[in-house]
Parts: sequence; structure tokens; C-alpha cells
Amino acid sequence: MSGRRIAMVHPEMRIAGGAERVVLDFTEALQAAGHEVVIVTWHWAPAAFEGRLDRHAPRLVPAPRSRLGGADPRTLAALEGALADCTLVLAHNHPANAYVGLARVAARRLWYCEEPHRRLHARETSPGLVAALEAGRVDLDVPGHRELVAVLRRSRWKRRLSPHHRARRALDFAGVRGLDGVIANSRATAAQVRVLYGREAPVFFPQVEIPPALPPPAPAGGARRVLVMGGFGAAKGFGGLLAGYARHAQGQGGTVLEVVGGGAERAAFEARCASLGLAERVRFHGRLSEAALAAVRGRCHAFAALPIDEPFGLVFAEAAAAGLVVLASDHGGPREIVLDGEAGLLADPFDAGSVAAAFDRLAALDAASIQRLRERAYAAARERFDRATLAPRLLAVIDALPGAG
Repeated sequence: MSGRRIAMVHPEMRIAGGAERVVLDFTEALQAAGHEVVIVTWHWAPAAFEGRLDRHAPRLVPAPRSRLGGADPRTLAALEGALADCTLVLAHNHPANAYVGLARVAARRLWYCEEPHRRLHARETSPGLVAALEAGRVDLDVPGHRELVAVLRRSRWKRRLSPHHRARRALDFAGVRGLDGVIANSRATAAQVRVLYGREAPVFFPQVEIPPALPPPAPAGGARRVLVMGGFGAAKGFGGLLAGYARHAQGQGGTVLEVVGGGAERAAFEARCASLGLAERVRFHGRLSEAALAAVRGRCHAFAALPIDEPFGLVFAEAAAAGLVVLASDHGGPREIVLDGEAGLLADPFDAGSVAAAFDRLAALDAASIQRLRERAYAAARERFDRATLAPRLLAVIDALPGAG
């Protein structure tokens, strides 16, 4: 079926993050397949996207104002007007999912769930953290862990004491009930959708650019260079990664971290590396252009990140496609990307010993073992994440949902 009129609804197209990239990937692939696709949003800031937004004309809707009783009628009415001529609506991040579910329009209304809203549903979206806490495995001296625990505690008290928080959760639940279907970006996210909303969600992974053949490995000789990306916020797990890497570096070593990314926490981590004697082993590059990032990636043999309860992790899929050996968290979307450890290395981000052992294994891999992991990861990425076949596979998932006409 061709010629559909499709709306992508996402609250904020002003930071080029993972969800925003998914919106653009879906939009551009569906447009190339002959469908008319518009982006509906409350915030539009093209400068952050390096020209990628320039050929898209958004339909702007006023951002919801905080209300204790439910949806902002001004936003809802404007959204209904923006969607009136569409046959299919695909909502992305909260509160777009809730407002689309409440909108009175003729179009099929679906939610592509990158993850349920973490601040509204902190416990349900943190199964890995909750399990580690209950097992007594969370070291509060590791940077970021204390903040993660505090978020869970605040969430518990908000549910008990804050009418505003309860009203926002109620709005989210009501909106999701009104949707015609939900699609999840991973099995981990689908499990959270089932727990929170009682809805089944088929999985359609985010897509990345897959080269036509496995890229060549980085030059051999010397230390193994490991690309680290994903950010420095508490949920990104860099504190746990660094704690384990420090143990590895005290032993056999054998690896160097090439850390890409910016943020307010970066300076503190640079200082921490200096105090641990790792200044020469952990190299911070800051934010890089795509060309500069490609150059750094080409010099690296592996990729490592250990986010906490990451629903998917585009950076892992990109690393697999680039032919890097992947070291990932032992739960959530990253585990799925490396086929439960068949196409990469896994580590417990809350256990510095587990992280150190994973780096030790990486340093000890021989050339044949590295090649086997590279081939498995690349093949799995090409089969599941290839952007070249995005449009027909996404529409096949949509059309298989109950109620599709």
C-alpha cells in the first residue's frame, strides 16, 4: 500500500539525540518510499541537526502547559488540527504518546515506544537498577550510582505525596489506553510496556547505516583502542565503566579508552582519571563532527559502554555495523544487540570486577577471536538494523498490528 499520509509526532526536535534521529530516519525512509510524511512537534531548532532538518517543514503545536487535571486543551486542539488530514500517526516520546492517544482524529494512532517516560515510571523503567539494589550490589561511591538511587527514592515519594505527579501518570496511562497500537524498540522496552500498560508491543529496532561489507579492522599492534560513547549522565554508566577499567589498568592493562562526547560531567571525570593515574590511558575528545568521529572510530578495535537500563542503544548498533568488538551492559537493549553475548562481551555495570574482567578478556583476544566477534556482530546488525530496508519492514509491522485496515 503506497501514498499514505503519515505524521511523526515528537515533542522536541531541538537536540539531535537518539529519539530525534529515529524520527528523521523513519520520516526520510517513508518519504523515499513514496509516502507523504510530516513532522509534528512543539519545539523546532534546526541548528542542532547539521542541516538535516532544513528540507522538512514542521507542523508546530503549542507545548502543553502544566495542568493538574489532565491534558492541555489548547495543545490537544492544535494537535487534532495538525493531524486532521493524516491516515497514520506515529507518536514518539512522552507526552506525544499521551496526546496522540487522546486526540480525536480519524487516523490510526500508534506509539513507537523508545522507552516509557523514566521520570514518571522510574521503578518500572529501571529493572536492572532495582535488581542490583535488592541484591546489595550498588556501590554508592561510584559516580552516578548515588544519583540513580536518589531518583528511585524521589519517585516513590512523589507517587505518595504529589498530586501533580499522580496526575501526569494518569494522563500517560489514559493516553496509552486510547492508542490503536504500540511498537517497541527492543524486547526490553516491550517488557516494560507490558508491565506498565498491559499492552503487547511487537519489536521494531531502530535502524542505522550498514556498510555493504564488514569494514576492515583497525591496525594491529600496540594497545587495543576502545571507543567509548553515550554520554556521562548517571544512567549512561560511565562511572561504573571507569571503576572497572581502573582495575583492569592496574593489572595487565592492554587497552586505551578513546572517549567521545560532552556534557557538564565530563570535567569531573577527567579529573578523576588524572587522580587515578589514567590520564594517558583515557583520552577525552569532546564532541566531534561526523567526519572526526569516523576517523577516531577507524583507529579503534572495540567499543564499550555500560548504560543502566538502556532500552536500545543506537551507539551499540553503529559500533557493530562498523566492525568493532562490542563490550556492553549485561541487561536491556545492549544485551539484545550483541545477541546475549554471542556477538560481543557483556559486563555487569554495577560490578567493577565484572567490568575489569571484560576488559581483560578484550585485551587477551587473539586475531581469530576478534574476527569471529566482528563477523557475528556485523551480520546480526545487517539482518536487524539495516536502514536500507527500513520503510517496508516498519510498515509490515504496522500492518500486522490488530485492527489494521
